[in-house]
Amino acid sequence: MTRFLIITGFFLLTISSVNATETTTLNTAEQQALESQLVAHYRDTVKKFGGTLLKELQSSLQQDGAISTIAVCNEKAPQIAKILAEENNLSLKRISLKNRNAHNGVLTDSQEATVLQSFVERQAKGEDLSKVEQLTKIEKDGQTYYQFMKAIPTGAVCLTCHGEKVDAVLYDKIKAYYPDDKAIGFKEGELRGAFLITQPVSQVIELYKQGKLPAVTP
Repeated sequence: MTRFLIITGFFLLTISSVNATETTTLNTAEQQALESQLVAHYRDTVKKFGGTLLKELQSSLQQDGAISTIAVCNEKAPQIAKILAEENNLSLKRISLKNRNAHNGVLTDSQEATVLQSFVERQAKGEDLSKVEQLTKIEKDGQTYYQFMKAIPTGAVCLTCHGEKVDAVLYDKIKAYYPDDKAIGFKEGELRGAFLITQPVSQVIELYKQGKLPAVTP
């Protein structure tokens, strides 16, 4: 079972108790500084992921048309995520309540699904979806992890393949790649999904102590 803590600003709101031994080597001020630096680093990482993928999709769309973007998204997105994950020693992927790629789906009763639904609710209350995010601590298989999720709004360029009126020929091609596709019917600005980063707390602390946790200037 996965247990988690929500980190709001510099405060931990306990949802269920976790093994906190991995953070006992830091005092409160150090932990606050670490988490501030960590969020900036994670934001920068997902920005690179989304920005690089968007450029690939826009280039393919302009040069070869919408059908070509299916293969680009299928092949390039995992490659970009893998490169960034290896560069930063973390796990990186995209997830969605209405996924196209089976690897990007979440269980309806999972913590990730709960956070995604909370993003929808936060947007409904007036928050700018492009700035909606959450840093969480989870415990899984006896180890504590930092988990960062940042909302992905549906952009105009996404509507060709994910909107309410997807061309029938195009959608046949999409279904050939993704037979169980659920990712259509979106409107611009709606929650498409989220970037998900996971990294062991013990690893983050060690990097921080060694001065190797990337420092990102806003």
